[in-house]
Amino acid sequence: MKIITFSFAVIFTFCSISCDSSYVDGKKSSKLIVDESLSPEVADKQFKTKISDFETSVHNNGNYQLLYSANGRVYYCKSGLSISYKYNKPFLLPIIVWDARDDSKRKLNIPGTISGHSINANMIVDKLDFEGRLILIVSSENGEDLERLKIVSFDPSNESFAYVRGNGDWSFGEDGGVDYVAYSTKVRKELFQGEFIEEKETHRITISQLLDQQIASDDKKLDLDDNSANIENVIDKTDNHHMIEEMLPKLRGNYLTKSDLSGYTQEQLMLMRNAIFAVHGYRFNREYLQNFFSKFDWYSPQHDDVSSQLSEIERQNIDTILSIE
Repeated sequence: MKIITFSFAVIFTFCSISCDSSYVDGKKSSKLIVDESLSPEVADKQFKTKISDFETSVHNNGNYQLLYSANGRVYYCKSGLSISYKYNKPFLLPIIVWDARDDSKRKLNIPGTISGHSINANMIVDKLDFEGRLILIVSSENGEDLERLKIVSFDPSNESFAYVRGNGDWSFGEDGGVDYVAYSTKVRKELFQGEFIEEKETHRITISQLLDQQIASDDKKLDLDDNSANIENVIDKTDNHHMIEEMLPKLRGNYLTKSDLSGYTQEQLMLMRNAIFAVHGYRFNREYLQNFFSKFDWYSPQHDDVSSQLSEIERQNIDTILSIE
């Protein structure tokens, strides 16, 4: 992929979108003035017109891009420079939130860590509206490497972020629909005995399937009641402990394929994936996982975020397991 490295130094002015210090530093408070003489229908129409006018002013200002509009709030970002042939202008973080009810503006940052996964994004590479939420492809690489992107989802109803997937060359569908996301991963293939090459392998996953995975490393749901005791009875078997001891060297040292992982149950795949985090000392939030890995002599829970310690092989194997789990 041809990448154009860029830096951002933008001097901008606003007409209807003001960026004075009272907005930049935080929420500007002001009372919402309601004309009680207006009928509810007229007041609602004026309110919607106010939002529409603000959205238009964002569109018409070349320094900003509109992200989303919902619940009387407009979400937008500064506009960056074009970064590659695949992506147009990125959205530069933080997200700016304008509230039509009191004309306030504030900044909204994507957390640096979400459920144990390191994000540290400084721009949104691409976005997609899907069933009342935003699916965001984000990057922390300043345009120098767009093959290790992460996906997070944003729920405007409570302004919460969730980690979905990471470390791929992601893009949303472009051939007549955007109901899927495509991504490329590096696959290690053997040419001759002892001779290997790395090739890119392209995959597709629907947005619905993608959102089913917006769970932390230890939060993947099983087809069981969400009851720790029930789940623990299923996974806490001697065979599963032996399976982890046997698979862990492969999970850490070999690029595994889907065929390598065929024949394992859903809970065994979940345990394999989390074993990679466990060996680096990840402290699980779910008690049943903490109890399961505590039975291994090598497990020493010390960290809430081990993403920076994962090797490329481990990251690839996590993605492969997630794709079939």
